[in-house]
Amino acid sequence: MDYRQAGLLFPHGLRRVRLTSSYSPDLLDGLIERVYRQGDRFDAVLISGDLATTGKEKDLEQARSCIDGDASARWYSSHSFGKPRPEIGSHRALKGAGRPILLLPGNHDRYRSSFLSTLLLRPFPPGGTLFDEYFGHYWKVGQGVQGWISPPKGDARLGLVSADLSLRENEGKDSLTYSYLGQGKAYEDVIAELGKLTDELRADYPNLGLLWIVHFPPKYPQNKDFLRLLEDETLIKAAYKKGISYVLSGHTHIPRAYTATSSDGSTVEVLCAGTAAQVVALEGNFIHELTIEVGGKGITSISFQSFQWYEAVQQWVQVACP
Repeated sequence: MDYRQAGLLFPHGLRRVRLTSSYSPDLLDGLIERVYRQGDRFDAVLISGDLATTGKEKDLEQARSCIDGDASARWYSSHSFGKPRPEIGSHRALKGAGRPILLLPGNHDRYRSSFLSTLLLRPFPPGGTLFDEYFGHYWKVGQGVQGWISPPKGDARLGLVSADLSLRENEGKDSLTYSYLGQGKAYEDVIAELGKLTDELRADYPNLGLLWIVHFPPKYPQNKDFLRLLEDETLIKAAYKKGISYVLSGHTHIPRAYTATSSDGSTVEVLCAGTAAQVVALEGNFIHELTIEVGGKGITSISFQSFQWYEAVQQWVQVACP
């Protein structure tokens, strides 16, 4: 397992754990500037998890300041494994662009930290709850399910139903590996709640096109075990049963559009986002624009456009998604 992908560094012997800075202020500035300049084109901005490096207070405060502008004015960057250095400037917060912001937690946002867990060689166990305190004005349901409905366009609306599939507190405690750091799980009760809220929204809003949002992509091609969504067939089968054609996700840091198929033949289209502002992204940094058409029978089409950051020109340039 390459822990550097998770922004974690385990020195030889595992006697201590160090964190590497996991975002670039320059990239984040470029992303936010794009929303400011082209915001009228966007109905909403979606962040599909891993806002912070860990679920510790300082990391969550930093992430919130980038979105709301209400915390520390110091933004941190670093070389790959160096000490963080402050970047001080007139950084604008995403909230100021005036677009609805939709977000959900990822595995990093749920990392807990304690002296005992480090002593037991189980650093950053899952199930942290501080994210709910720092981002409770956006994400109100803990490790549950939340919906959002767009304003109407004609007689149609778009609905997004998001679920937190991060591992719960006691998951992986008996594991001899560190797979719990990167895995999620499609818990049956959360998937049932996804289906229930889907039914309720469809009953309340005629001509509603629905998407499901999860941080962890199901059946991601050639995925490594430590990044897997456990029990992912539960999610695929439920989406297929409820007539959900598309699932949006993130987590792997590499963008990809693909069809996820379960053992019983159930399918769903997955649109997986790349990492937007990771400071060391070997495959590049990406943002995505979705144009979604909603008809009388729900979503009729989605255009998934990818933009990669090119340092030489300091711009997001449209590229083909793998």
